[in-house]
Amino acid sequence: MQLLVASQRICATQFQGELPKTVFNISSLVRFGINSNEIAGSLPADLCYLLPMLKAIGFGVNQFTGEIPSSLPLCESLQVISLVLNKFTGIIPKDIGNLSMLEVVYISGNQLTGTIPNSISNSSKITSLDLGLNMLTGNVPTVLGELTFLQLLQLGPNLLTNEPSLGLSFLTSLTNCRSLNTLVIGSNRLDGVLPNSIGNLSASLELLGAAGCHINGMIPSEIGNLSNLVTLDLGNNDLTGSIPETIGKLQKIQRLQLHDTAIHGLIPDNICKLTKLGELNLMNTKLYGSIPSCLGNLTSLRTLQLGSNALTSHMPSTLGSLKDILLLDLSSNFLIGPLPQEIGSMKSIVELQLSGNQFSGYIPTSIGELQNLVNLSLSRNRLQGSIPESFADMVSLESLDLSLNNLSGTIPKSLEKLLHLGYLNVSFNELSGEIPNGGTFNNFTAGSFIGNEELCGAPQFHVEACKGNKRTGFSKTKILLVYILPSIAFIIIATAIAIWLLRRRASNTHLLVQENSLLYPFNKRISYYEILQATNNFSEDNLIGRGSMALVYKGIFYNGMVAAVKVFNLQLQAAFKSFEAECEAMRNIRHRNLVKVSSSCSNHDFTALVLEYLPNGNLEKWLYEYGTAGIVTTMGDVYSYGIMLMETFTRKKPTDDLFVGELTIKKWVSESFSQAILSIVDAKLLTEEEEDFSEKGSCLSMIIDVALNCTEDSPDDRINMKDVKCRLTKIRQWFKGL
Repeated sequence: MQLLVASQRICATQFQGELPKTVFNISSLVRFGINSNEIAGSLPADLCYLLPMLKAIGFGVNQFTGEIPSSLPLCESLQVISLVLNKFTGIIPKDIGNLSMLEVVYISGNQLTGTIPNSISNSSKITSLDLGLNMLTGNVPTVLGELTFLQLLQLGPNLLTNEPSLGLSFLTSLTNCRSLNTLVIGSNRLDGVLPNSIGNLSASLELLGAAGCHINGMIPSEIGNLSNLVTLDLGNNDLTGSIPETIGKLQKIQRLQLHDTAIHGLIPDNICKLTKLGELNLMNTKLYGSIPSCLGNLTSLRTLQLGSNALTSHMPSTLGSLKDILLLDLSSNFLIGPLPQEIGSMKSIVELQLSGNQFSGYIPTSIGELQNLVNLSLSRNRLQGSIPESFADMVSLESLDLSLNNLSGTIPKSLEKLLHLGYLNVSFNELSGEIPNGGTFNNFTAGSFIGNEELCGAPQFHVEACKGNKRTGFSKTKILLVYILPSIAFIIIATAIAIWLLRRRASNTHLLVQENSLLYPFNKRISYYEILQATNNFSEDNLIGRGSMALVYKGIFYNGMVAAVKVFNLQLQAAFKSFEAECEAMRNIRHRNLVKVSSSCSNHDFTALVLEYLPNGNLEKWLYEYGTAGIVTTMGDVYSYGIMLMETFTRKKPTDDLFVGELTIKKWVSESFSQAILSIVDAKLLTEEEEDFSEKGSCLSMIIDVALNCTEDSPDDRINMKDVKCRLTKIRQWFKGL
């Protein structure tokens, strides 16, 4: 621990505890530098009475508490203030503008409250102003535009807002700052539209960060004027419209973040002109169309995230040219066709997310060449064939998800060589054979293999024992006595009972058939040809219902009978089981309100039930959504989930006494949310005294925003549950990473 004191300078290294009071008696002190120690306590309120000659204060990265000394504006020669990453509370001194020599102000990472004082514009020599990671409130003052030497302005995250009538006018004022290099306003509640004047910001601007500001409207085409931009982050906003073509003019850009917005349209080919682009994140937007094949020309790309959109067509084989890419995420789209063999050329890739698409065909064996791959997800596709043996060559693999496909064959025993594999999911495929039991397979559970009926192996996987396994402790004689003889006896007894029951029912058979023939004119199974004619070749005009496993047609048969024909989709794995289950249920259950089965047609290629035709439609036509109005939709569940989120985080029920007349929990949250998060969330979840108030506030704001998206009045305007899961997962990951 050292504290070096000179007549004009103090430096400290590895210093702990509180500063000795004697250091504040050196009136000639010019530089006070004690950054990056573990110094606690508070600074004397009369600091600048004691040390009037100070030009630089470096107290950053310590444990200081209390308020910033109110006497600070009296240090008339002060040029540098660095108080970053402490625990200072209170407000920024209102007279800070009296420091006419001030050039650098770093006070981010504290617990400061109050507003940004307008007087700061009087410190006209300021080049760097960092106020981020605090709890500042109020509007962003337009007088910041008077700091014409400003190079860095960091205002987020905070709790800053703006006057609705003014919008984001402070951005227009900043066009006077011709040396501005870095502008960060992210994680504030700056509702408003980006002004066209954004294109008039400094030509020197390299970083523009405005993520999580609730900015709405379109991205101005003038953004293309910022030709020196290196980073543009507008993610997690309410932006709409399309990506402007002028984005292609940002020739120096390396990071482009437009994720979690409502932008729509095609991915413009002009993005392919951004040859220095290293990070492109367009996740969770409303983009559609195909992935431009020219993205493969952006060889500087390290991360490409296009997941959770509505992209269609094939995965471009040209993406294999991205030999230095580390993360590729195309998950949760509508991509089709086979995976390109060129995928194996991405030698540096660490994470490959292709789940939730409609990829078909075989898994390319070339994927096994990705020896740096840590996370691979191909789940929820239509892939078929076997798991490539080459997967055993992915020596860095830690997570492998192949679930919900149509994969067949055995699980390669060579996968036991993957020593780092901590997560494996091959559930709901058509795999068979023995589950490997060496290596990390001993750590997996039954959930990794469920839904593969032909698998066998160890008891821990809840599958049958493999036939070749030896059984200890049982002789052939014991097996004969314990298993075989009782089985034979059971069969004999069951047969005798069945014969007796058949004879007993024989006397009633004639009457039953006679009765049924009056209800249903069919007394035998009907042919595929008869169904084809009755449904007019399965015409769309005859289609009266659509389910997850089958289509229902109206059919008029040769004898004049009108019936409903339920045709099962045998391409779906569960359809045949659904048919068998429905037949079994109809055979065993009798009720006047259940539709009656007239006949059936079943073979290897076609399966259908002929049912009684009910002309008044189904319950979906007559029931109303969650008891208010409208048609029954799955989005009713989304609405209910949004209300549940509101209940959870506000600790109020829709039936509370607060909600009377037209005031509902949804209306209350919606109207109060725009004022302040503190006014609605459960007081036990968030208080201003907490260290991480700002971070928690941002987290809760994002969750409430999801709840409001779930409870839009129109079902069509509500977010879907896939996007809800995606957004909540990202919020959790963001919060855990704080």
